[in-house]
Amino acid sequence: MDLILVTWKDITGCDGSWMSLDEAQEMYPGPMETVGWLLKETPEYIVVASSRDTEEDTVGSVTAIPKSVIVNIKRILRDLEGS
Repeated sequence: MDLILVTWKDITGCDGSWMSLDEAQEMYPGPMETVGWLLKETPEYIVVASSRDTEEDTVGSVTAIPKSVIVNIKRILRDLEGS
């Protein structure tokens, strides 16, 4: 598994109060960063785990991110053991 930094765009919403059209038109997707171990990569999405147990075959804080919202993937550490 490689350790990666994923920069991506997330949905932004406001459901709590009314706003003007001008305020609504200023909304934009939120910039996000996720750091973790790349578990899976398909043509449509990636799966990243922020934590992993090095003695057990378990992971935690798992996120699936659609590739359509990914801005960049930077490999921080390439797994030399091939696990």
